Amino acid sequence: QAVASNPSACASLAEEETMASFRPERRAPGDYGDMKGITQDEISKLQKAMKQKQFRDHIDEYTREVSDPAHRQEYLDYLAQIEAKGEMPEGQQLLRCQPGLCVKTSIGFKTGQKQKCFINIVHTDRLDDMQLIKAESGEGQQVHLPYSLSPPRPDRDQKDEYCMTCDFAVSTGTFQR
Repeated sequence: QAVASNPSACASLAEEETMASFRPERRAPGDYGDMKGITQDEISKLQKAMKQKQFRDHIDEYTREVSDPAHRQEYLDYLAQIEAKGEMPEGQQLLRCQPGLCVKTSIGFKTGQKQKCFINIVHTDRLDDMQLIKAESGEGQQVHLPYSLSPPRPDRDQKDEYCMTCDFAVSTGTFQR
């Protein structure tokens, strides 16, 4: 099994989103919209820093720390404490997910470099089930898929190599479908 992180420990602090509100957009090859606001100077500084062994060692230490199951439990306890005190940010809820499956993929960068990425597909009873809705035109159907997606986080795979991991949560009914 090629799971880089423990999907049974999923606790995603994310707003519920739906495919109905998702607007796909066409981008030119290599155009990553999630990097808006990052300047070429910042990218150059990061590339320069990555060439320094001391910086890479700090990044390595950080990814090992956040991937350590002992620290994961500490983080989950902290989230539970926030939830119990009613201190969750408005419009957000803590999702306690059940394990599902894991998709292994990679992220391609403009530089040609690839980064391994694991997507834990998990499920919870706190999200609505997927719905097929008849299209207004009368032809075909539209899909309404409520989901929650955690931000990518640094992790380690089974070979102890650096990777990214995120959790994609759907309803238990949708997952079992």
